[in-house]
Amino acid sequence: MLLADPSLRDGIFDRSVILLTEHQLAVHTGGPVALDQLTFSSFWWSKKLGLRWAMRISAAQAMAHAHRPGRVVRAFVGYSGWTAGQLENELRRNSWTAARPQSDLLGRVHDRGLWADLLRQLSPLHRILAEAPDDPTLN
Repeated sequence: MLLADPSLRDGIFDRSVILLTEHQLAVHTGGPVALDQLTFSSFWWSKKLGLRWAMRISAAQAMAHAHRPGRVVRAFVGYSGWTAGQLENELRRNSWTAARPQSDLLGRVHDRGLWADLLRQLSPLHRILAEAPDDPTLN
């Protein structure tokens, strides 16, 4: 998982939680892409392998996954991508905090509070960042 650094306040990735499922940068392009397309993905937890997923599945496949115990199906508009080397550079600049997903992730409410909840769990420093105001200069 990638948790956006508080400095990424550009509106697109503000307090974002991104599950990075593939890292084949030659295939992806940067920024929010294909906002006119709806895709479905299914997620489940494997005791042996951790978080598992099926990405870009059809509506029929999404319905089949939704009927399987322990599966969470989500619909997405658009996707995130990076050009070759861009993600690595952003990670070096600490624009993202990498974190491993925990088994309770799929049972959590996935709303605007998810970013802060996940960041708080990482360390005392991350807890401070999660609870900081949007504009610390106004404090």
